[in-house]
Amino acid sequence: MDATALESEARTAIAAAADPDALEELRVHYLGRKSELKLALREVRDRETGMALNAARVGIEDAFE
Repeated sequence: MDATALESEARTAIAAAADPDALEELRVHYLGRKSELKLALREVRDRETGMALNAARVGIEDAFE
């Protein structure tokens, strides 16, 4: 998984969201329990990958603020 690409995709989608309901759907899609990012974080086996995925998570969370 490319964490940088995922974060960029999420930021673009968040910026284009039309209403609060769309934002909530995006939040669940990118940060929900069954999201691609959360599943990848569960499978982390090395420090560098974990740091990159956590940085992407923080970036996506910041975009929602």
